[in-house]
Order: sequence, then C-alpha cells, then structure tokens
Amino acid sequence: MNFEYRARTKTGELRVGIIEASTKDNALRLLQSIGLYVISVEEIKPSFWGKIFPSQKISERDIIFFTRSLSTLVNAGVPLLEALDSTSVQTKKASFRDIIQEITDAVEGGMPLSKALSKYPKVFSSFYTNQIKCGEISGTLGKTLESLTDFLERQHAFKGQLIGAMIYPLMIVSMVLFILFFMAIFVFPKLKPIFLERGVHLPLITKIVFFLADSSKIIFIFLILFLILIPYLLKRKETQEIFQKNFLKIPLISSFFRETYLSRLSQSLYSLLSAGLHLVDALENSADLIENEIYKKEILEIKEEVKKGVPFSFALSSRPKFFTPFFIQLVQAGEKSGALVETLKKFSEFSQKEIEREIDYFLKIFEPLLIILIALGVGFFIAAVLLPFYQTITKI
Repeated sequence: MNFEYRARTKTGELRVGIIEASTKDNALRLLQSIGLYVISVEEIKPSFWGKIFPSQKISERDIIFFTRSLSTLVNAGVPLLEALDSTSVQTKKASFRDIIQEITDAVEGGMPLSKALSKYPKVFSSFYTNQIKCGEISGTLGKTLESLTDFLERQHAFKGQLIGAMIYPLMIVSMVLFILFFMAIFVFPKLKPIFLERGVHLPLITKIVFFLADSSKIIFIFLILFLILIPYLLKRKETQEIFQKNFLKIPLISSFFRETYLSRLSQSLYSLLSAGLHLVDALENSADLIENEIYKKEILEIKEEVKKGVPFSFALSSRPKFFTPFFIQLVQAGEKSGALVETLKKFSEFSQKEIEREIDYFLKIFEPLLIILIALGVGFFIAAVLLPFYQTITKI
C-alpha cells in the first residue's frame, strides 16, 4: 500500500512524499528509521488496475538487489544495522521492505543475521542462509555477501539466457498450432459436405484431417484439462522424478541437463567451501539447489559416503551416469593437490562457457529443424485439402 506523509527533519525542514508499506504502522516505522518526525500519514487508495494486478511477489532480482546493496555497504564499513536500514529504504516492494525491517529488528535484538533470514525460507533459501552463517562465523560477512551476489547473478543470468533461447521457438510453434486448430474448427468442417455431395473418394490423409476436425472439440477439452493439471502434476514429487529421469535418457538433451546440474553443483560447492563450510555440509546445502530429485538423491548419498571417510572423487566415480569423467578427474586432482575449491571454481567457469556453447549449437540445429517440421505439417494439411479438389477437377 502507498501512504502520503508529512514529516519534519531534525533541522525542522518540512518533507512531503509517498512511501510504500504493508500497514500504516510499518510506514510510520520506516519514516522514523530514516530520522523523520512524522506529522501525518494517510493511505492512498490503489487504482482499479492496481487492485487487480498487485506486484508484491519477491523475485530473484529483488534478492540480488538486496544482497548487492548489503554487500556494498558492509564492505564500505557501514555497521550491519545501518546497512539493513538503508537497504530497506531503497527497496521498492512493500512486502519485501517489511521483511527486511523485521529482519533488522531481530538483528537489533541480538539475533544473528543468518538466523533472522532463516525465518523466511520462502524468500531466502537454506543455501543463502548457510552462506551468511559461514561469513558470520569466519568474520568475513562482507566478502561472503560479495561472492553470494556474484553467484546469484550468474544463476539468474543463466536462467534468463535459457528462457530467452526458448521464447522464439515456442512462439512459432504456438502460432502454427493456433492456425491449424482454427482451420480444423472453422474451415475443414465446411469442406467435408462439399466433397461428400460430389462423391469424391477421400484420400487417407484427408480422412485423417477430417477425423481430427470432427474430434477438435474433444481434443480442445482434453488440452484445456491437461494445461490445468500440468501445474498440479509438476508439483508432485513422483511426477518430477519421472520427467527428470527421462530427460537424462534423451541423447541430445541429456548432456545439456547433466552439464547444467554439474555447473550448479560446482558453483554451489565453490561458494560454500570458500566461505569455510565443511564438504559434508556443503554437499547437503548444494543438494537443495539442484532442481532435479534424481541428482538430489545422488548428492545426498555421496554426502553420507564422504561423512564415513570415502574420498569425494571416489564417491563420484561410482556414479558415471550422473557425473562426467572430466568432472571426476578435476575433483580427484583437486583433492590430491589440496586445491579442491580452486578446481571447482575453474570447472564452474568452464561449464558455464560449455553450456552457452551447447545452447548456441542447439538453436542452430533446432531452428532449421523446426522450420522443416512446420513445413511438413502445413504441407500435410494443404495436401489433404487439395487432393480431393484435384480429383473433382479431373472428373469434370
């Protein structure tokens, strides 16, 4: 919610402006936290569209902005409480600003920052809070925040690159499917009686198209039900495991997903180990970051083996389906030389470049392949319509 306020500074200067907060009390507290003496605070009623489309969801970009701002202030020597207050004022979203203010209050009351952050697991992941905890224990909170910001920015950039690469193909496929579906509902049903009246022998492809046109309503209903059920099914752990397991079996896609998961794992382990976390704890926190239940199970099993004294590289080598020989060899070399952290960093940088190369390669192959498939589909429908017309003309 937005509030219009009138306040005075310590020197008596009048200030009038607008502040965003979830409640009037929070607005008052925010104004007081920046040294203003509040005269009045009045709520500004949101517009009709503002009620329908409120933008209060805390995104990855919000988390990155918070971490980067906090990192800059702490590294500049600003005390943590002042840094949190300043970051809270800069935050645009009222919901997130209130969370930061509550975290600030908890820290002011003597609670460690990591524990205050862990009260909001939907906003700050266990990976995030454990990184902060390591920085607090080692006394390098500023450096930890800086490396955490770099990690989050790399993750966000990679997701953006992947989504951006898929937008164009999905738009083309959606447009073609819409056109074909439109023809199946409005065009083909009108052609069928004409051919039947003239006694034209329908080719097989025409019969298939007319069958699809007759069943279009049923197909449409099933499609709508499928789209409604997709979010529910994808949230189920069993469904996720089926999809993720099958992705690893597809020849062209499996290598890309494997490289992606290993990149995330190496980035996470590097960040956590460099912050001072033990390998066992680093593996446990990294498992939560991997968005694949199959890999998550394997990493947690590796964690238990490492806990019992099994070398990390040996535990990896017993799972060749999930971890590439190159990754295993680098980890083995890092363990022998005592430079596992640096080795993981190098692999992270290498895998990021490899993923970018694979995305470019995929697009170069996929785009012409997509054009060919669309041409074949359109050609099939055109042939289904033209062949009966050709037979009609030849009879005349």
